[in-house]
Parts: sequence; structure tokens; C-alpha cells
Amino acid sequence: MNVVTISRMEPHNLAFTPAQSIAEASARMFLLTGDEPRTTRPPKRALLSLARVLGIEVNLDSTNAVVAGEIAESLHLPWREGRHFDGGVVKLSGLNRLLRGAADHLQEVSRAELVPQEHVAEVFRTFPNFRIAHDKYEAINRISDLTDSGPEVLGPGSKEHKSVFTNLAIHVGLEDKVGLSKHALAEVLCQHFGVPWLAVGGSTGQTITLDGLNLVLAGAERYFGVVSAGWQTVGEEATALVTALRAGLEDYYDGRTTVQAMRDAGSRQWRATEWPGFYFEERAIEILTGLYDTPSVGGPRRKYGNTVFDYASSRRVWDLKAHSAAQRYVPSGDKVRQSRGDVLLNDAEAMRDCIGEQGLGFIVLSGEAFYEEDAAFDDWHRAFTQEGQVRPKTRANSDRRRLRKAGFAPLKLDALWIPDHATLLAGFLSGWVSLAKIGRQQIREGQSEGSRRRPKLRMDLHAVDPIRVAETSWASEEGA
Repeated sequence: MNVVTISRMEPHNLAFTPAQSIAEASARMFLLTGDEPRTTRPPKRALLSLARVLGIEVNLDSTNAVVAGEIAESLHLPWREGRHFDGGVVKLSGLNRLLRGAADHLQEVSRAELVPQEHVAEVFRTFPNFRIAHDKYEAINRISDLTDSGPEVLGPGSKEHKSVFTNLAIHVGLEDKVGLSKHALAEVLCQHFGVPWLAVGGSTGQTITLDGLNLVLAGAERYFGVVSAGWQTVGEEATALVTALRAGLEDYYDGRTTVQAMRDAGSRQWRATEWPGFYFEERAIEILTGLYDTPSVGGPRRKYGNTVFDYASSRRVWDLKAHSAAQRYVPSGDKVRQSRGDVLLNDAEAMRDCIGEQGLGFIVLSGEAFYEEDAAFDDWHRAFTQEGQVRPKTRANSDRRRLRKAGFAPLKLDALWIPDHATLLAGFLSGWVSLAKIGRQQIREGQSEGSRRRPKLRMDLHAVDPIRVAETSWASEEGA
């Protein structure tokens, strides 16, 4: 019997891994703003980056210790000479004190944004089948789905376009009202749908709040006879996805058989050396899309820049990753090495943008990778993937030949959810998310070095319990 654990994101502090050096502590602070760590005066510049993100005013001309003390005071943290600083110099213990305190503060900010206002909640209790939109992007696109008017995007400052409301007004016979201001039109629509328009529905600058969008959405879905579909909480959704994958995924992937099957199925990645990860992505998407429908119009956004995240439900975006948690060499079988918990994620900028706009989830398949000691699979894989190919010759930047995975055995599935930008920033400070500079691409014929690649983010699976929303393992059935 599968065992799935659901986390309901109850209040708790994120796991904190102390920085081991002043340079590491400074680098975490620079990550908050996306700045490159500087080699000159890193603590001062890093402290100013931290203060800027937290909105704390500090004296730019003060010493490191004074600036750090001002941040500590704003965060209500203890700040003692001799323990956290000496003279004008901030000690590593002081930097770790700020990192932990700032991470806790950002996580509290994140939780506070999720707390609904009571009077709005009272209105929604009269809509028992209504699924509240948890971000503005979801709300405007669910309204757009009702009018078949195409996907909507948010403008600067997360401002929704008036077309969201004018399209809806025209669709319900209120053409004569489209000349009203956006606030007034939203209020008229609520009146038309029999929903009270509350003061919290609008804000300054002609922006409709998420509460206001939900009021319009609730009335519109009831007007059109739509019963909100999908999972109410991220835990419910994650559990459904992980359970479906556990039931549909194989217990072992043989490299030769799997690569051939990928080619025969028309995969574009069947030649990849890291075939287990691509096979997992393709197989998981096949399983999930076969079970759960996604909206043809609207729905969560998957593409940011050149990065396309793997799967979108009706409400949330998920990316799929495979992680080699252990390595085993065959035929000896006695050379086993546990790998670190680091999982390489996606383009750093794309992840920041997606999380800031709508949150982002990861479903990580951890497993044991098998390598053939005589390199027979390597020879087979090179011959099979290059057969009949006329491609530019390439070589590794290091000129070293690495063994390729000959097999992969799944061990565990984890669903992780980063709900907002504040949680991501807290992760930077806590150390469970970091920046990974990616090596250059392979050197092509005629090149002196490979092309540069954009940095990605990296996650430590050993430190992500607070953002884990569902999990299951292959061992669960063995012990049943």
C-alpha cells in the first residue's frame, strides 16, 4: 500500500543551514537581489542588499557592524558585541544570526499574505462549490475562460487589464457599462451577479485586488453554471499527482530498453546522456495528462523566457526532476556511494519570475543509478545514438569521458512547493536554495571553448521538509 504524507504548510520555520564562511553568508545575501557577489568589501555590500530587500533604512556611511546592528534591531534580533561583532567587524556568527532572522521574517510575510480577510471569507461561505483563486493570474484567466476571450496577462505592478471586465460585461449583456472605470465596472458586475462588492475589492491606482477578482469570479461562475474544478489545496493536488505517478511508473529502467523505447516513441531527447531524467519527464507528463485535464485557454503560465516548465494543472505549475540519490556499479555491486542531496533545477531568472507571479512546484524522483564497470553501456549508447547521424564533432571542455547510466531504479517521489517570492528569498538565506553556475556547452568543431550557459538554481533535498507537500516511496509496498 502506498504511503503518501501531506503537509498542509502549517506555520513553522524553514530549515536553516548555517553559512560556513563570511563569503558564503555574503553570497546568500547577494542572491536576494540577483547581484553577483563582489570580491571587494563583500560583507558591507551584502548587508546593503539584505537591507534593501527587507525595506530597512540603514546609514550607508556606517561600519559593517552598525549596518548589521540596524538590520538586527529592525528584525528584533539580539545583537551583542563579542558574540556577533567585534568593533566595526561583523563576525560569522552575526551574519548567520541575520540570515536566520531574515529568513524567518520573510516566511512570516509569506504566511501573512495567505491569511484571508474575515468579511471576504464570509461571502465565499455562501458559494460552497467555489474554488478561490489563490493568485491574480489564475483569477483573470478563469474569468477569461468563461468568455472564450483568450489568455490574459498582468501588466506592470500585477495590474489586471480592463479587458478582463469589459469582455465579461459584453458577454452578460452589459455593453452599455463598458465605459465605466475599472472599479465601477467590477462593482456593477458583482451587482449583476448578486454578489456584494466590498471595499477591499479595489485599491489605489485603478487596481482590483485579488479579493475583488474573486468576488467577480465567484458571481460569474455561478451565473454561467460553472462548478469550480481542481484541487482546493496544494497538498491535495500534490498527493493526487504523486499517487498517480507512483502507480504508473515502472520499478526499474534498463538503459538499452528505455533509450530504444524513447526513440520509437518519437522523443526528442532519446540521444541524451542523462536519459533517466528525460524519460521520467516524458512518462510523467503522459501519465498526468491522461488522468487530469488542463484548461485549453488560460490556466497557469508555463513559459518564462526560453524556459518551459513541464506540467500545468488547472491551477498550478510543476516541474519534473530526476535525482540520483545513490550510485551502484555492476557487476561487482559493492561500490555504492550515496550522493549529496543537491538537485539542479532551472534557469534562475525564469524560476524567480514564475515563483513571484504564481508559485512553482517540483516533483522529484530520487533513485539509484547503475553504471557498468566495463563501460559496455557507454559504447552501446554512443554507437546507438550516433548511428546515421552527421553532426558537428564535439568534445567535453574537460576532455574527460564519464560513465553513463546503464539503469535507474526509482526509490522515492517528493512533491515540493515554493508558494511565493518571500519563501524563495527565505530559502536563499537559509541555504536550501543556491545559485549554480553551469559549465560551458561542449566544444564544437572549430571552437576554442564551449558557449556560455545561464546560471540555474540548485536545491538541497536534505533541507526542504517545510516545503514538502507530499511524498511516497517504492519501499512502502515492500514493508506492507
